Amino acid sequence: RSTLFPYTTLFRSAKRLVLTYVILTAAEFLLLLASGCSVFNSACLAFSTISTGGFIPGAVVQNGITETILVLFMILTSINYTLYYHAVKRHFDKFEKNTELNVLLFLLVGGAVLVSASLVISGTCDVRSAIENGIFQTASSISTTGLIIDNTVKWPAFAKAVLAVLSFTGASTCSLGSGIKIMRVATALKLISKSFTARIHPKAVVSTKINGKSLSPEVSSSIGAYVLTYFAFYIIGAFIISFQAGDLLECFAVSGALLNNVGTVFSTGFSFTYLSQAMLILMSFIMLAGRLELYVVLLPFSRKQP
Repeated sequence: RSTLFPYTTLFRSAKRLVLTYVILTAAEFLLLLASGCSVFNSACLAFSTISTGGFIPGAVVQNGITETILVLFMILTSINYTLYYHAVKRHFDKFEKNTELNVLLFLLVGGAVLVSASLVISGTCDVRSAIENGIFQTASSISTTGLIIDNTVKWPAFAKAVLAVLSFTGASTCSLGSGIKIMRVATALKLISKSFTARIHPKAVVSTKINGKSLSPEVSSSIGAYVLTYFAFYIIGAFIISFQAGDLLECFAVSGALLNNVGTVFSTGFSFTYLSQAMLILMSFIMLAGRLELYVVLLPFSRKQP
């Protein structure tokens, strides 16, 4: 029994995650139906949003109510799924102390404000359209869903830069979003802050805390290594794409879109259709690496331990 205990716990956790996914998908499907979408559109949008796939064959966003529903569920699927279990168990203190959730909400609000302000100041949109586009595209980028409701090519560079950065931070851990994940980004920033404090006060003892608990040096080191590996993949991906891409900016834009699984390329005139089959295979590998959190695809290439 003691031998099977870890597997039993893992099975229960997996069952809760799958159940959460099914409930969120069903809820969005029913709300989209109620908003006036057809059964086909509702199914495509619901499955694409909750899985952060961004693939909606033939489906269209018909009205503002549909947009609001999509934004709501893009945010819900970006939250750590284990928090829904705590909500059912009425462990609401887990929400207040959750560093990742607080950072996620901060990024959503901050990103929407920055993008909306950029669209208004540049004269790209009126105030109402800027707010709608800013909120929608911020939720789409941070969840790595990649849905678009406006022609982002004409948007100012600042708005594109904000959305690109948010696609790198990605969603929460134990969610279906891609990217580095907010927990790792928050930890990396805390490690940077800790290093500055150590430089100024060499004798100070400063711990890195997440959710009110101190992280061990081993965990902090592994998170730092993952972030560095992620950006190494990003740079190598841009280098590979440079063999057939048009310019340097396009290389990095496409590499980020592939690795973060957001699929949105903020550049003009880029198309995947003219790429060779070998390049498409390499791009597929980059997408799989980003979706499977790098180490899964790197493990077969590692040396076996004696």
